[in-house]
Amino acid sequence: MVKKVNSYSEEFRKEAVATALRSVSVTQTAKDLG
Repeated sequence: MVKKVNSYSEEFRKEAVATALRSVSVTQTAKDLG
């Protein structure tokens, strides 16, 4: 059970990081376009 929760939170963390990176790059692109 605990192992399953750990792997789930690990996946969630990766997903959150990917989303954050995507939003950051989108913000940078918007700034570059002015």
